[in-house]
Amino acid sequence: MRWIAIAFLGLCGCGDDDGNGSDGPDADADTDADADVDTDADTDTGTEGNGFHLGTFSLQTYSVPFEGDYPGDPDTPLPSCGAGEPVATVPADFVTAMEAATVGKLLDGRIVIPAGGCYDVSATEWGAGTQGRPRAIYRSAAAHPSDVAIDRWIWIPQMDGVTLPGDADGVHDGCVRLDDERDDVESRWFSIFIGLQSRREEVEALLGAEIDAYQDSPECFGWEG
Repeated sequence: MRWIAIAFLGLCGCGDDDGNGSDGPDADADTDADADVDTDADTDTGTEGNGFHLGTFSLQTYSVPFEGDYPGDPDTPLPSCGAGEPVATVPADFVTAMEAATVGKLLDGRIVIPAGGCYDVSATEWGAGTQGRPRAIYRSAAAHPSDVAIDRWIWIPQMDGVTLPGDADGVHDGCVRLDDERDDVESRWFSIFIGLQSRREEVEALLGAEIDAYQDSPECFGWEG
């Protein structure tokens, strides 16, 4: 399994440190989203009771750089893009990570977005995905667009019934939504958003190195609306 900090898209968001930002089934989800994905890969695909099996994927996690993971002296101010005092004063290493990832989470829970020499504070808990939808831990996911279409709900049996660290929803039902696209890596990787890097090892131990992905699964119909 590989871990990646968010560095492949521009993001925005804000909130407390351990919430998951998920507020239940999304009635606006597009259940008729383009399903033109590559199912000819070298894997066992097909339709069964759990939905259409897109195949087995190597599992990644992705997260937002968190100020608390950078223990240096807080000696670098973040100029606000608006008038007034700096957004915060943070360790220089955190600024480097935040600039690379285009997003960062402060100790007080705010999400900060670099904006060309200044910094904006966002209004969602974990930032937003490719199409601007607020991201949620263990509910948002990313994949190569040739494997899974954006906005699709996917059922992952390896997540179903698992209690994940920091998940306010409790026992997970296995349903995730493709909020982000990954066209910077080869296909057959599936990434789960975990919020903070500190959760990575526990999530890896719980889910393993590979997952199965099912599209149009009845397990997720309540989320799709």
